Amino acid sequence: MFGSSHFLQIQGVAMETKCAPSYANLYLGGWEKEIFSDCRLSSLLSNVIAWHRYIDDILIFWSGTRNELTQLMDLLAINSYNLRFTMECSQSMVSYLDLRIHVDPTGRLHSSLYRKPSAGNTILHVTSAHPEPLLGSIPYSQFLRLKRNCTRDTDFHITANELYLRLHSRGYSRSLLKRSFNKVIKLDRNALIHSTTKKHKDTYVRIVTQFSQQHVQMRGIFKKFWPLLTADSTITKYVKPYPEITFKRTPSLRDRLVTSHHTRRDIQMSISTGTFPCGHCDICPFISNNNVTFLPNGKTHKPKFRITCQSIGVVYLASCQCGCFYVGKTKRPFLKCIKDHVNPLYKCLMTTALNRHVGCLHDFDVNSISFAALEHVSLHVRGGGIDQTLLQLETK
Repeated sequence: MFGSSHFLQIQGVAMETKCAPSYANLYLGGWEKEIFSDCRLSSLLSNVIAWHRYIDDILIFWSGTRNELTQLMDLLAINSYNLRFTMECSQSMVSYLDLRIHVDPTGRLHSSLYRKPSAGNTILHVTSAHPEPLLGSIPYSQFLRLKRNCTRDTDFHITANELYLRLHSRGYSRSLLKRSFNKVIKLDRNALIHSTTKKHKDTYVRIVTQFSQQHVQMRGIFKKFWPLLTADSTITKYVKPYPEITFKRTPSLRDRLVTSHHTRRDIQMSISTGTFPCGHCDICPFISNNNVTFLPNGKTHKPKFRITCQSIGVVYLASCQCGCFYVGKTKRPFLKCIKDHVNPLYKCLMTTALNRHVGCLHDFDVNSISFAALEHVSLHVRGGGIDQTLLQLETK
């Protein structure tokens, strides 16, 4: 049943940062080099007819059985690169990137457009503050993409009709959509895929400026006064009849505004302060759940912050049922510091002063100690160390 070739698509984790594609190419390249040199996988990888990867999406033509394919995927999941994969496998059709690749009864490959079920209509709205030439070119470029992706004309017309409706709902006029469609349908698909046109070096004078709503008036000013430059016998050798105007993105509110480091005190005071368990870790039973801590000297201390097991940068008080106490500090999560004191008690080990006390006097009874946070020092948004501040508060 599985003697013929299979389509297989392996998809990795989505990426958002600018450097992620380059990093992923290097990372996946190292992973590929490792698996193809792995002796355990050599017998299974011999069934791979072709292996194609675009960043973190892999397309494989497979000639083995389904069981062998499942076995290969199980082995690929065990890696030191912390990679996780999802697989789509079929003998007739598979989706890869924005293509739906399928085989017809004669064995020929065909492709059409693929859109994820969760994909929304994110095409730039026609009322957006962008130059008119850019907005007018969007329908043409989108129809052109369909022409390249669709092997057969029937698939092109179906997807073009769906695109027409999406563009129209974003405000593009019917006349613009029809002109763009009629312009694309006359083009030869083979010429679009295998373009042999050589790009000539741009010799125009290029004026780069920020885009604004006055771009029409700007073009009019250039058109009116540019002939003054070309009329000069010296300057005309270095300028063309008309400049090429290139707009760059104008700074938005996000670029102009900065994050405020000021915290409203009334918002802080509205949140209950004190030491509280996070509610979902095994250290919570050792946390003193209260907003007032009774100190060994008989005084009380009320923290100004809400501190849980997950808090970082804490000065804490460890109290024993016999009245002894220990004051410490940590710039790690509070729960990790508590684990360093508690976990050795389960193994009857004495690695810290606190568990030596509990081990010698209370027979390693973990229930004899509890922890409460006294102060919390948060790391500043601009970075910097908190060691000195924690040491001062611990001494206090």
